Amino acid sequence: MASICDFKAKPVISYPIFWSYKVIMLSGDDKKIREILKEKEFKISISKHSKNAKYTSFEVSVLVENENQRKEIFEKLNQISKFVL
Repeated sequence: MASICDFKAKPVISYPIFWSYKVIMLSGDDKKIREILKEKEFKISISKHSKNAKYTSFEVSVLVENENQRKEIFEKLNQISKFVL
């Protein structure tokens, strides 16, 4: 019989790993992302612009060493943006 995935279980993540974030912020503010990640290995690319180009969404991939670092980066990105996924 096939086993059913336990959605309540904590996922197993092997570190270090490139972790991807989608960051939505005011257009032109990507310098803030670069400042937060300046000492990390990362890639950033524009995903898309809002209809009026007021907001831009970025795909940000960062090499994280552990869960605490992954969460810390998320919190820092969340402080400078409208949304982080």
